Amino acid sequence: MGRPIVTGYNWILTPASFFVGHQLKTFYSKFENILNDSLSLVKLLGKTKIDNDYFLFKVDLQNLYSNISVKDALELLKRLFFKYQKVIPNAHLIIELMEVVLNSAVMEFQKVFYRQILGIVMGTNLAPILANIYMARLEGKTHNHM
Repeated sequence: MGRPIVTGYNWILTPASFFVGHQLKTFYSKFENILNDSLSLVKLLGKTKIDNDYFLFKVDLQNLYSNISVKDALELLKRLFFKYQKVIPNAHLIIELMEVVLNSAVMEFQKVFYRQILGIVMGTNLAPILANIYMARLEGKTHNHM
């Protein structure tokens, strides 16, 4: 059974999602393993010498968004906001808006409304930014335990 991917661009909370996403991108600079966009990767590879002994590969995590717990994501961001208090002003407002966006995922299918209860919503601007930060933090924890 599949899961619907619902666009969040005409949603009542779209402005809040864009605002929170924009604010969260500020944290990208705190992680060396997050690139801002594809162009950043192209520029990085253009000035990097890659020996024949190395391999480049990509990883595609199946069902990533639906497997990121909203509760865990919110806790992670609260810890980051606390750690970098001076980076983002109005942190409490941003966290509250993020909670509303992540906990109010509603879709309509055949005239019936459904609320997403597992994972973060894919069709909102906030989702990829939050997923990047979540995975960067997870990667950092993994490196620390090796």
